[in-house]
Parts: sequence; structure tokens; C-alpha cells
Amino acid sequence: MCSEAVLKYLQSTNRPYSVNDIFQNLHNAFSKNVIQKSLDELAEKGSIKEKVYGKQKIYCVIQTTEDVGNEDELFELNELIEKKSKEAHQLDQEIKLLELKLKELQSQPTTQQAEADNERLRKSNALLKDKLNQLRKGVSIISKEEWKKKEEELNKVTKECKKRSRWLKDMTDAVLENYNSSKNQLYDEIGIEM
Repeated sequence: MCSEAVLKYLQSTNRPYSVNDIFQNLHNAFSKNVIQKSLDELAEKGSIKEKVYGKQKIYCVIQTTEDVGNEDELFELNELIEKKSKEAHQLDQEIKLLELKLKELQSQPTTQQAEADNERLRKSNALLKDKLNQLRKGVSIISKEEWKKKEEELNKVTKECKKRSRWLKDMTDAVLENYNSSKNQLYDEIGIEM
């Protein structure tokens, strides 16, 4: 009974297993010793093949030539595999192209975002056109208070600039009294640009 179950399992999976693998895959239906004895019996009968790798034994079903099929059938299977491989490669290429298109589309704004941007730009454009028309007519866009404030700031900065220029002239004149070269050479040495 155990021999039949083990043989049936090996035939259905059609791959090599060790005793431990078979024991676990049969979900402890039989003890490990019983499975080992069944595998030894099946190997003696020639139903399965036993290979020893170091201390471990591996068991697999012996495949008959009927299982393999004839050469025409193998040739057809190889052609089918090659055809399917080409189709898979072609589909991979199509997937890559479609993914690139998807990324490109996702990077662009949505219709709602584009409409919102368009509306914002129209409003901004209208405001700029109004300012331009007012400037062409000679109308001042800045209020008188703001104009006065800016004029006062300009006057203050101009006075400060003139004051500093006088200081620079006084200091350079004092240095030039004991300096052997020209004023321009002194400015070059100090790094002052006029």
C-alpha cells in the first residue's frame, strides 16, 4: 500500500526527491522507515531509480521511451517553444512601449489641471494688458504716496552714496600723501573699482 502511494506520488510529480521530502509531501501518512523500505523495494524492482549523493539518496521515476515521445513530436514541441518565446519577447517589447507612453501621459497635467492653469493665465494676461494700456495712456499705476516713498528712498540712498564717496576721496588723499605711485595704482592694489 505504501509502495503504491510512493510510486504514484513520484509519477505525478515527475521529479527527484529524497526520503525526507517524500515523507513531508505525503503529510506523514506513513512513517519514514516504511517509506524508506518502499523506496528500496521499488528500486530493486526497477520502477524507480536511486542515486546516492554523499550520504543522501535521491529517488526518481524511470521514464520510458514512451513517455518521451517520438522525434517528430519533440521537434514540434521545440518549434512551439521557440514560437512562444518569440511571442513573449514581442509582448515584452510592447509592454515596455506602453509603459513609456503611460509615464509620458502621467507626467502631463490632467484636463482639470490644464483648464485651471489656462484660466489663471487668462486672468494674469488680462491684468497685464490693463497695466500696459494704462502705461501707454500715460496714467501712473503707482499711487502718489508710494511714488513719494520711493523718491524719498532714492534721495536717501543717493545722499549716502555721495557721503561715502567723499569719505573714500578724503582717505585716499591722505594715503596718497605718503604713497609713491599714482591714484589708479593704489585703487588697483586695494581692489577699489570706480
